[in-house]
Amino acid sequence: AYYNRSILKGQAGDYMGGIYFYYGPEYGGKLTVCNNNVAGFEDAQILFYDDTTDASEVEITGNILAGGHYGIWTDGYTIEDGSIFSISRNNISGFDVDGINLGEIWGAKLAITENKITGNNSSNGVFFDATDGINSGAEVNIAHNCIVGVQDGVDVEKVSDTAFMNVNQ
Repeated sequence: AYYNRSILKGQAGDYMGGIYFYYGPEYGGKLTVCNNNVAGFEDAQILFYDDTTDASEVEITGNILAGGHYGIWTDGYTIEDGSIFSISRNNISGFDVDGINLGEIWGAKLAITENKITGNNSSNGVFFDATDGINSGAEVNIAHNCIVGVQDGVDVEKVSDTAFMNVNQ
């Protein structure tokens, strides 16, 4: 799937997402979300309502995401089983909870790089699910982001079981 250059405006509702993926990529699927301007959806500007699994690839890049509870939200769903997930060069602002809120990372690669994340006296720039966090062979790289207007820039409760995490600049 490929999404490009849309301007979307939202309103209040149940699970309101500007770009909403009811099923996540699986079985080696590839998903790119790029160059969108999405604002004002109540829950998230980009919402994943399922796992990303089975060596799939997700690239979220060059988007302007404004307002709502989250810029990017996986609603607790995981990134797992050899998947590669990249969030880069996005401008995420005006959220009232977390800029990026992700579920558990299991045996997958995640890169969050070169984003501008501007909260509104919000909780976190980047938050990982506290249940298992970064686990079982996961590789997480968070680098060269600008995170302001939040209580915690990056909130990670657990890195365990052969996982690797780098938070830099």
